[in-house]
Amino acid sequence: MDYRERLRELRIENKKGQKDIAFLCNVSDATVGHWEKKRRHMTIDCLIKLCKYYNISSDYILGFSNIQMKLTDLHTEEDHSSNHQQQKSS
Repeated sequence: MDYRERLRELRIENKKGQKDIAFLCNVSDATVGHWEKKRRHMTIDCLIKLCKYYNISSDYILGFSNIQMKLTDLHTEEDHSSNHQQQKSS
């Protein structure tokens, strides 16, 4: 799935309008429409804002994963992984 399709899907699932996303990313609602219609690309800054807003990984938004991994879950995995690494080196 193209990330722009995923953006639209997330927006609709969360009952948000293009104006809501435009306000968050400091762009016009027409720009959000262009993203969803594959006419333009969003900036990395907006991607980061959307990840934080939806509490979801960039891998999901970008289409690298179909699992809606929450950002809070990622931190837990990283903490667990680093603890495991530290235990191995001890």
